[in-house]
Amino acid sequence: MLTGVDIKGLGLLAAAGQQARVAAMPLATVTELVFETFGRRKGSPSQWLTRLRTAFRTCDIATGALAPVCGPDGPPFIPDCLMPRPEAPFPAFADELDQVAAVSSDDLMAELEAAEFRGSAWSVAAEAPDRWLDAYLLALGLAWECVQPWWERAAPLLEREAERMAAALAWGSLGEQLARLYPDYRISGDGLNRPGYSPTALAPDLVLAPMVVGPGGSLVGTDRDRVHYLGYPLPGAHRLIEGNGPHPHATSLDELLGAPRADILRRLDRPVCAGGLADELLFTPSAISHHLKALERTGLVVRERDGQRVLVHRSARGTALLHIFEAWGCTARRASSTRRVVAR
Repeated sequence: MLTGVDIKGLGLLAAAGQQARVAAMPLATVTELVFETFGRRKGSPSQWLTRLRTAFRTCDIATGALAPVCGPDGPPFIPDCLMPRPEAPFPAFADELDQVAAVSSDDLMAELEAAEFRGSAWSVAAEAPDRWLDAYLLALGLAWECVQPWWERAAPLLEREAERMAAALAWGSLGEQLARLYPDYRISGDGLNRPGYSPTALAPDLVLAPMVVGPGGSLVGTDRDRVHYLGYPLPGAHRLIEGNGPHPHATSLDELLGAPRADILRRLDRPVCAGGLADELLFTPSAISHHLKALERTGLVVRERDGQRVLVHRSARGTALLHIFEAWGCTARRASSTRRVVAR
């Protein structure tokens, strides 16, 4: 497992029909923030990191175990055995901590030797693996006491992200979603790749883990030249940094497609001229063309030339997607109203 690496240094190939699942696992966020606390800055709020540093100052054992391996001079690596694959979409941190507690010194040493990190900064763990594992567990517990309030506050954003990704997977647009997370990537043919890099295949059991961290955070798990785990910054996490919750007018369709494209899709109850649509939305010709190409690529709209005009209409797939999210929105609003009544 690589932590804090620049995802742009990998070429990812999301093949047609790529399967994946979303898991909002707090252990991923805690792990990434712990590494950042010891010097690998990735843009998380300074007040968060200060609070974590203050907590670690009260425990020399945890600091001594983590400072060498998590510091800026250590390799961007964490053994996979310390980041167990989640079984549930929203695992509890206590359950994840129990799984880490079950890791034996033999498990840890086997991974360090396989990765050839036994003689690196990880030597502090290799010299006394049992003692290091105990200190690491203590450090995770201390970190969770700080992270838990932020994680709980992010629950609406995490739920929305899980829903957005699930819908993307159902509609076969994982590549498009990864391209939104990592703009340097391009969708071409049957996959997603970054120009100039050899593509790395995504494992069929890929786990996507949104993390409540800064914009540079990442966790990448590879096995046999396949990426099987991808931890990425939770979209909208900056709202927590700014002290705001989810935008009150945002919808799941907005989160899935982006607000401009969701707005375009809603306006296509009948075929319209692309130029007229641009005027209506106050878009430049190049901007409307960019958004329409993206929607057409995912099969949500169809463009047809009619003489000198280009007509745009919503496809059957686009209409079905719109109806799904309209129905979900009505259900969510009713549930929200019910919660407010009960709260009173």
